[in-house]
Amino acid sequence: MRYNLYSVKNKNIVISGASSIIALKTIEKFLEDDAVIYTIVSSEKSVKILKEKFKDRIHIYVCDLCEDKNVKELSEKFQLVSKVDILINFIGIAGDETKDKLNEELFMKIFNTNFFSIVRFIKYFSKYMDAGSSILNIASTLGIRAIPNSIAYSTSKAALIHFSKCLSLEYAPRGIRVNCISPGYFYSDMTKSIVDNQNSYKNLLQKIPMARLLESDEIVPFIRLIVSEAGAYITGANIVMDGGTSCW
Repeated sequence: MRYNLYSVKNKNIVISGASSIIALKTIEKFLEDDAVIYTIVSSEKSVKILKEKFKDRIHIYVCDLCEDKNVKELSEKFQLVSKVDILINFIGIAGDETKDKLNEELFMKIFNTNFFSIVRFIKYFSKYMDAGSSILNIASTLGIRAIPNSIAYSTSKAALIHFSKCLSLEYAPRGIRVNCISPGYFYSDMTKSIVDNQNSYKNLLQKIPMARLLESDEIVPFIRLIVSEAGAYITGANIVMDGGTSCW
């Protein structure tokens, strides 16, 4: 019988932004495959979340990826790992971007976190990646469409999508694949205020052709497809999962 193409068994997987809802779901499913998981988070609060959920089944590192020095030092700790098979970036923050509150400081904070931290992370960790390895960046449907009060967030995600496409060309000769997934609206810390408000939630659903939110469980199978051997010919792609919202 042919080897399961969707399996990540015994793969060394490094995950940044590891305490997000989708990241937690992904880690849970990959552990079922006996993958070796290394997680990167930026706060002790996130460490607590991971330890409570996964105990000692994963490796946890605390690092502020917004500082180049920190990322470089973190990457040096991985010399004992010797190889990274899969690199997944879930990093992302939003902010109050109403016209009167958007300023250069907020713009740079969001861009540094959502874009440049991932650029740094890949820069230092890709040296551990060989042919057959895979990089996946989690972007957003707002990276391909515009809505009010989301200039910095949307622009940072658009940059991430295009960066991933460009990087896929640079890394293709090395046999390393680079892709994006752009989810639509799903329940998270970023959307909680909208979803928990009956009127705003109703208005949101009217903008989604499928008239429902994306379930976090629906994203994990696509992550598995892209990073596993099943997606061996997929690179430079941006898979949009938004219920058709970007179609109008």
